[in-house]
Amino acid sequence: MIQIDAIELLDFDHWIGAFPDHTQQAAMMAINQVADRDGRASIKRDILQELAFKPSYLNEERLGVRQKATKSRLEAIVRGRDRPTSLARFVVGGERALMSRLKSKRKNAGEVRVQVKVGRTTPIKNAFAVRLKNGNVGLAVRTKNPMRNSRGAVPLGRGAYLLYAPSVDQAMKTLIPNKAPRIADSLMVEFNRQLTRLIK
Repeated sequence: MIQIDAIELLDFDHWIGAFPDHTQQAAMMAINQVADRDGRASIKRDILQELAFKPSYLNEERLGVRQKATKSRLEAIVRGRDRPTSLARFVVGGERALMSRLKSKRKNAGEVRVQVKVGRTTPIKNAFAVRLKNGNVGLAVRTKNPMRNSRGAVPLGRGAYLLYAPSVDQAMKTLIPNKAPRIADSLMVEFNRQLTRLIK
């Protein structure tokens, strides 16, 4: 989650004393503009450079502005979905490759290759496709060694585990420290632009 608010604006108290209505209006517009452009859209680009999500997966529902600023509440929140992402989404060959395993007359097990990090493919042995309750297809693995305390694996029983990749929120959190200075700079520039336009 990224919170963008008027506290990041320099000399905000000075401007609100001189032009109270215009200042609040300018701050609201600047925060919302930066939350969408330098927050959501920029984070989406950066995530796609690091992780092999499909661009369509990172839609407004999974990565979006959850709260917009108003004149009475000068704060916007950009939030990513915190539910783990099925590792099946990163299988090389996509869902079609997993579906073919389910439909195949041969044993649905063996090595599956996944690409979570862009440009890095990882083989997973003893992996197999499984039909989930919601109708989607998941990727599971069977192992003799229990996968204890793993956020990326949910036990299915009989030594099988359903596999997950990081959530959108987890991916987003790795980018926030690098984003904060740029967002603060963009907010100041946009606030000054909006305020100048309003007081003319």
